[in-house]
Amino acid sequence: MMTVNKVRWAFRGAKGKYKVGDVVKDPIVAKVVSVSGDKVVLEFAATKIQGIGAGGGKVWANGLKIILNREELNVEVKNKIIVDGSGEVATLIKAKAVGAGGVVLTGDKIISGLPIVRLSSQQMEMVKKLGKESNKIWLNGTSGKIFIT
Repeated sequence: MMTVNKVRWAFRGAKGKYKVGDVVKDPIVAKVVSVSGDKVVLEFAATKIQGIGAGGGKVWANGLKIILNREELNVEVKNKIIVDGSGEVATLIKAKAVGAGGVVLTGDKIISGLPIVRLSSQQMEMVKKLGKESNKIWLNGTSGKIFIT
């Protein structure tokens, strides 16, 4: 079942720029709920999917691109999350080369340099369904978390 919940996301490096109650619009529309030194915590609505982190890095991306084969990878995927059921090494290499933001896959192949999250087949179908309506996705290749707003 897909549910949208309030989630919190923290980042650093914004000392003095935000105060509690502010609304930010980038990378997503969110409310500032906490400020401590240079750490800012945002709250926003998203569906959370917990997979398995398979490649380091974190990224906010501008949507999803579901691919069936690597020939579909081109510059249109720049800064998008690639949804790839094949997990072919060549596809992952090309995704990095054309500027994809990260990869969601069901296989277990790993290419360093891109945030990658492995999902079950059922979770993959949920991502594909939600991604058609989504405009921002947070992918954490270390913890395996995906937020789809």
